[in-house]
Amino acid sequence: MAVPIRGGRGASNSGGFNLRSFFSHRIFISALFSLLFIATVSVIFTTNPSTPHHDSALPTTGIRRTFLSSNPLKIRLDLIYKQASDHITLVNAYAAYARKLKLEMSKKLKMFDDLAQNLSDIQTNPSYRGALFDSTSPLDEDVLRQFEKEVKDKVKTARMMIVESKENYDNQLKIQKLKDTVWFKMRPMERGAHIEIKAVGDFRFLNSSYVPLLKQQDLPSSENRGDKPKDTFVLNHVRFYLPDMFPKLKKIVFLEDDVVVQKDITGLWKIDLEGRVNGAVEICFGSFHRLGHYLNFSHPLIKEKLNPKACAWSFGMNVLDLDAWRSEKCTEEYNYWQNLNEDGSLWSGGPLPPGLITFYSKTNPLDRSWHVLGLGYNPSISMDAINKAAVIHYNGNMKPWLDIAMNQYKGFWTKYVDTEMEFVQMCNFGL
Repeated sequence: MAVPIRGGRGASNSGGFNLRSFFSHRIFISALFSLLFIATVSVIFTTNPSTPHHDSALPTTGIRRTFLSSNPLKIRLDLIYKQASDHITLVNAYAAYARKLKLEMSKKLKMFDDLAQNLSDIQTNPSYRGALFDSTSPLDEDVLRQFEKEVKDKVKTARMMIVESKENYDNQLKIQKLKDTVWFKMRPMERGAHIEIKAVGDFRFLNSSYVPLLKQQDLPSSENRGDKPKDTFVLNHVRFYLPDMFPKLKKIVFLEDDVVVQKDITGLWKIDLEGRVNGAVEICFGSFHRLGHYLNFSHPLIKEKLNPKACAWSFGMNVLDLDAWRSEKCTEEYNYWQNLNEDGSLWSGGPLPPGLITFYSKTNPLDRSWHVLGLGYNPSISMDAINKAAVIHYNGNMKPWLDIAMNQYKGFWTKYVDTEMEFVQMCNFGL
């Protein structure tokens, strides 16, 4: 067909060109449509457009099976198979975490490995392969039902194990699970510093009869307040009871667990708080981080006592005059407002909002070079400010020990981490 067409182009002066060209084009077009028709029919009768991924090539055996997409048993089989595969991946991931944490000999690791193997064995069981995947006959619903039951039983077990183990593998919680006493014994402080480690349980007065937050946690209504668990956890609010916990102390420097001390901070002891309770770095810039940002000023009690345009400050690094605290009865003030906020109508969130109320007009601003904040959420902090800061604070979700940490700030934390220490290795940090 190609030769006459090319010949037609080269014979423009011949008298029979028009007739030959006409018949050549008709033959070509007819042949083309015939080929397209045959190809279309072939595709329709030989392919299945809805074949899912594991039917075309099952992961373990490469067995193939073609089904009609309208077959409800086939759809059900697909879902069961995928559920088993997904949970094999999940269980193997938790087993990998256990290995990374050097828990190869632990009972939990063996349980994860065994469970992954059990799920895989169900998928490759010869009786199920023959009846559900190999056979060209319709699916046996009784066999499918038994296959589904076995998979769901193992999936249920997997989910229970994961729920029980999740907290142990959570990177952020691992920080608070370090063996603190052993840590300090292995790394004695210089110049005779005294280390004393206390547990909340050592302070018997921290109970629901004295601490409003603990009382509120016991109430059914507290489930509906929308607080995150960490925000209602007593460790986040135990700071408001420091004078009771350490009755002999007159002044303290308070540091949170997500800060890095880069320079000597003994100069903080010499700062005159001018009779106020709290020394802190203010965090308001323009209209941001004013009290109106943290508290509900539509509530008459808040509106009456506070100025919404007043500058907020931050926890993380604070100088606290405990004698002035006791004199001003700040703990009683905190308990009063916490009781009023039982329904969450005054504020929501962690300890900062009640701190802003408790220490309102009792806070002395510190120079910003003492405490640079935002390394856990703000990518635009000046490197010059960070390098000059005595304390840097990774407040926010992007903690430096997590994989989601911002790379430009991570090194300021990791350079102090002793990666050779056994208990640091157990923390599964995202280093």
